[in-house]
This record gives sequence, structure tokens and C-alpha cells, in this order.
Amino acid sequence: MTTVKEIAKPMFVMYILIAIVALIKMPLGTLFSPPLTPENTKRYEYIIPSSERENFEYGLVTTVSDGDTIEINDKDKIRFLGIDTPELEHKSSNIKLECFAKDAEARMKQLALGKYVYLEKESRDKDKYGRLLRNVFLPLDKEETKFLYLNGYMLGEGYARLYVLEKKLKYKSDLEVYQEEAQLDKKGLWGSCDREKFRW
Repeated sequence: MTTVKEIAKPMFVMYILIAIVALIKMPLGTLFSPPLTPENTKRYEYIIPSSERENFEYGLVTTVSDGDTIEINDKDKIRFLGIDTPELEHKSSNIKLECFAKDAEARMKQLALGKYVYLEKESRDKDKYGRLLRNVFLPLDKEETKFLYLNGYMLGEGYARLYVLEKKLKYKSDLEVYQEEAQLDKKGLWGSCDREKFRW
């Protein structure tokens, strides 16, 4: 008769191997990224009154496609307004993997995957690919008094660059400041990548 110990040992080894593979595949920059704390999120915190949030959409992040695109409730694709992260490889459209793309994707997974977010619509509803264009806010406390502006966070921490097509954008001035500071501090892609090799 097979004992519990005989079954448990190979399963334990298998779980250890899976964990090692996962760590190897994870970008080092993200593996050592600090957790969200009041100290490193304060500059991206926004207070949004409940009366204002009544006009927002709300949903669970079920998929992260890359650093600036997520899926809500397994159906709606959301493209972050005002930012653009480096591209992951897309063989169908001949797009090659860009510097810091995996870091941006992994950081977004850390921040948002499996969490509920609020989505704020502006003047333009969708992009040319049919994705909803939104400002994305992650609640930072159970009372939902403070929110992390994910668009701004990705830009200010050097995972993205400013990308504005709209004539008016509610947080444009904030986003411009975030990018300027990230460039000066050589954060993320600004200190790690040769920007001449970017498609941008």
C-alpha cells in the first residue's frame, strides 16, 4: 500500500521545480520590485468621492495582456489612457520583443491581476482595435477612500512612456510630470533601454 509520505515527497519536489521555473522566467527587475506601500504609492494616490465613482465602471481584472492592456470580467479589454508600454513579441504582426516589455507586463500582473478596479471613461470610448480606453484606479484600502492611479504609476515608475492622442485628457498634466521625473531619475526603461531601438 502506498503511504502518504511516498506520495507527498514527489509532489513536494514537483512544486519546488515549478516555483524555480517561475522565478527563472520572471524578469529580475520585477522579482525585486518593492511591494506597494504608502511611501511608494503616495505620489500616485487619488481620492475619488463615492458620488463621483457612481459614473465609473467596476470590474475584476481577469487577464493582463501586457503593461497597458488588461481584461475585465473575462470579456472587456481595457487599454490604459495616456500611456504606452514596450511591446511584447507578436509573431502574427512581426512585432519583436522590446526592452522592458516583460517587466511592464509582470509588474501589471503584480499590481492588478485578480483585483477589482474602477474604470474612468473620457471623451473617446474605444481605440481602433475595439479596446475600451480608460483611466484605471486600484483601491488601496478596504474603505475605498484612496486609489492608486495605475496609468500614472506605470508612467512614473518607468514602465511606460507618455502617449496622448486625445485633445483633452483629464490627468495629462500629472502624466507629463510623472514622465519627466522618471526620465530625470532614469527609472525603469529610461535607465535600462536604448531608446533608439524602440519603435517609438
